[in-house]
Amino acid sequence: AWGDQETVDGAEFYGMDEIEQRDYLVNRERLGLALNFDWRLNDNTELYLRNLYSEFADDEIRLRNTWKFEDGDAVAGTETSATWEGAEFERDLRDRFEEQTIWSSVLGGRSFVGNRWTLEYKAGYSKSDESEPNANNYVFVGEDFTIGYDGIGQVPNLAGSEAVFDPDNFEIDEVTLEDNLTEDEAITFQFDAQYEINSASYPG
Repeated sequence: AWGDQETVDGAEFYGMDEIEQRDYLVNRERLGLALNFDWRLNDNTELYLRNLYSEFADDEIRLRNTWKFEDGDAVAGTETSATWEGAEFERDLRDRFEEQTIWSSVLGGRSFVGNRWTLEYKAGYSKSDESEPNANNYVFVGEDFTIGYDGIGQVPNLAGSEAVFDPDNFEIDEVTLEDNLTEDEAITFQFDAQYEINSASYPG
């Protein structure tokens, strides 16, 4: 949504605080395996084993331009266009590789005892991890630019002075280097018992 209304020389128009342009280069791979077993020991007992393995890898490079109109002064504007002077422009590059793995197993069953009892039981084990080695993010910032837009549709036409597109006008502002690893392990148990009651022909 477009932001606050601005006024320049009596002309009123709506402007965004900032607009982001993003370009992604992504290589994504998925792998899923399932292995299940079912046993019927007798007419009253059934057992099962459920196994699931999932692997996800994401190799991503992202380029982003941030047009920061709010840091400048609006100098011209119409119903469909606007221009700011003294604005800030930000460029950043993110390069990361992320890998996730999940393994889960559930052993359970159901037994009928007598004419009224139904017993259900299961035990589960799961282990997962997520690694993000050598994730890098670099931010470059330039100031005092003349920037603007033409059109206020879903994808506006952005425009800037030649200085916006000259790398010499930007300085490195932030560098983020990360090496992340997250691990999770869980053991679960569940037991349910059901007893059927028949009283005066009303089951419960």
